[in-house]
Amino acid sequence: MNLLFINFAIILSTFENIASKNLLHTNNSPINYNDLLINLEPKIIIDNVSDFHTDLQYKYITDPFPENIYRYAHGDADLSRPKGNILDFSGDVRDSLSYVIQYSSSEHFYENETTIIKNLDKKKYVIKNLKLNETIYYRGAVNEEELKNSTIHKLTVNSIPPRNLDIPNVDNARDIGGYKTYLVKDGIIKQGLYYRTANLADLEEEGKYIISKVLGIKREINLIETNFDPNIDGVSNNFIPMKDTDENNRFEEFDHAYRQVFNLMAEADKYPIILHCAAGADRTGVMSFALLALLGVESNEIKRDYAFTSFGVQGDRYIENSQLLLWLDKLERYDGDTLAEKCKSWLMSKGIKDIVLERIREIFIDGYKK
Repeated sequence: MNLLFINFAIILSTFENIASKNLLHTNNSPINYNDLLINLEPKIIIDNVSDFHTDLQYKYITDPFPENIYRYAHGDADLSRPKGNILDFSGDVRDSLSYVIQYSSSEHFYENETTIIKNLDKKKYVIKNLKLNETIYYRGAVNEEELKNSTIHKLTVNSIPPRNLDIPNVDNARDIGGYKTYLVKDGIIKQGLYYRTANLADLEEEGKYIISKVLGIKREINLIETNFDPNIDGVSNNFIPMKDTDENNRFEEFDHAYRQVFNLMAEADKYPIILHCAAGADRTGVMSFALLALLGVESNEIKRDYAFTSFGVQGDRYIENSQLLLWLDKLERYDGDTLAEKCKSWLMSKGIKDIVLERIREIFIDGYKK
């Protein structure tokens, strides 16, 4: 660190000497060496890779066998929420009664990409609902004036799905993005387009704000038999009832519901979706299963996303005795060399057009072309 400031002092002295001899010119106008020095001001950026899952969630999602969900969760406690990412600036800032933190998607902290949180009582802040593999920059201080001279930290979220979310009063919430797809080389399902959750009936203002403003969701799809509009600003209510019936019927019946839902998915790039039933497990589960299979996600990861519901309070969804295995087995009767093509054949048998299903793939997978 001392060497850094010695070098900086040498650079400063050099510019002063050059400027004093009036040797720096642009279009015959002297250059202000102080302007040049702005770009040389040292910034200390500390790289850090962070995971937002709880320790228990992490143990499950890194277990090679998704069938082992019963070792981690039993559907009887709300363990579905992430712990969040910790923005720690405790090594940079003098003690005070309160602190501020500034974070941004850019190291330059452009105004339209920056958030400032005030009146913190600790030298750290927990940020929720970042995306997988997202990078943010942050810095803390005792007041806003001192922020510009504070150490800049760089935090990158790891890339292990699922991207489970913290939406107050909503259980079992997650983004289906982040999983790998075999439909393109090194393909990844886009985040921020389709969210699956349990019922939204208990939403309050904070949860509505997160859905609308933080996550940018524009469309709610309600699969429950009775409609309830949560009245979220900027979010349309789409009532597409599916009877909560025996598992043997969810695959063969409800053609009208599949058609409506998948037609709406073909607009997810303009109108990101939050889809739910009562528990966010079975009716929501079959729709999410169909989407992940269509998008070329491996069956093991589809199983993991399905079983993650056991971290909520909606009862266990163990794979060995689940509807999911029944759905995977039934897909085998449809045409196609891969699970993705078999799923496409099944969805087309419900009256969903090829152009709609291909459009969904293009929206959710960068670089995909039929």
